[in-house]
Amino acid sequence: MALTKNASVPGIDVLFITQVGTVSAGNSTFSAQQLNQASKVADSYESFISAAKSSIHMAIYDFRLQGDAATKVIGALNSAADAGIDVRIAYYEAPKQPTPDAFAMLGSDPAVVNDGLGGAKFHKAVSIRPVKSNEENPNLVPPVVGEAIEPPHNLMHSKYIIRDGQSADAAILMGSANSTTDAWSVQDNNVVILTGCQELSSYYGNDFNEMWQSGQISNTGNFDTADVSVGDTEVRVMFSPGRGRQIGTEIASVIDGAQNRLLVASMVISSGPIMGAMVDRMHRVDTFGGIFDGPEMRMVISQWGRSSANAATNSTSNKRSAASASKAKEFAELARFMHFKKSLPFTTKGIHNLMHNKFAVVDDTVITGSFNFSTNAQSNAENVLFITSKDLADAYAQYVKLLISNYPDTGSPE
Repeated sequence: MALTKNASVPGIDVLFITQVGTVSAGNSTFSAQQLNQASKVADSYESFISAAKSSIHMAIYDFRLQGDAATKVIGALNSAADAGIDVRIAYYEAPKQPTPDAFAMLGSDPAVVNDGLGGAKFHKAVSIRPVKSNEENPNLVPPVVGEAIEPPHNLMHSKYIIRDGQSADAAILMGSANSTTDAWSVQDNNVVILTGCQELSSYYGNDFNEMWQSGQISNTGNFDTADVSVGDTEVRVMFSPGRGRQIGTEIASVIDGAQNRLLVASMVISSGPIMGAMVDRMHRVDTFGGIFDGPEMRMVISQWGRSSANAATNSTSNKRSAASASKAKEFAELARFMHFKKSLPFTTKGIHNLMHNKFAVVDDTVITGSFNFSTNAQSNAENVLFITSKDLADAYAQYVKLLISNYPDTGSPE
């Protein structure tokens, strides 16, 4: 089944997406089957947006929809704005299209990011604002709180919508999926919808407002961390770049405590602490495994190799080389017990069928959001939830099994 909605606890619903149909290199046209699935996913987004009473605030990395999906989602946003609802869209805008290698270096999803909002026609009452990197806003950057972000390692990479924030009816839509036809038809993604989450929405609202007011990601996410309840479920929320290092450390810490099962589905896995924790626990748990994207991980491995080959005589370069060699070794150990998807290499014109999830199942905890399990993701604008629920964890584990059955290749993608 390509599209399932079988994960649900009070206040939390999850939509699992897997690729439908086939894709081929050089093809930029979606099949009727693929457009139909994208339209079905759009139904969830349309329903979410149409239920707004006061506001819709959307932070999106990549927005490019076609066909019925575009009609439904853009129509819902325009109808809300026309009805007097406060509709705001913050999106990532790059000065030029990054190369595939640059995306790998950024620890982010390859996307057509210099195309604004994909030519979408919005109602005049819809407020739209690009969010840029530090170096793209030299006149807007205030003193950076904490460790400075090293350009160009900083993208607005979140994918979330806040509905009626901070009200009793507040709701959040988040996860790994961009609002693109690719994401909803030929990629593998998870979308989480949380309702009745007034306290949680306040943290998302703060993150959104920080980006909206400055038009950049610096100084965002510094104080937007908390343990809250959604229904009867415990949820911890974190944002980067403000909490970027803590996110990586927290993910590694949760993994390091795994007792029974550890399953990871992340487009790339390149964080040293996260990989180290996975290597340490994989032989200690009853169930270990997961999946990553082959071509995207291959570029990361290539970068590790270039870093080692280009080591200079100075201490910093040698340390960087040693770190890359260590990561390559750890990943090789993990890859023996993991699967990968043979997606198409990224092009600006083709269809992108990535294994695009970014989640882990650790015993009865689900870690999910926009955060790839990479070091560089710590400097992007990202959002992550740690959800403690056996029912949701079981559903995510079943989804991993489905992905593994769909993509049987194992080992290193080199």
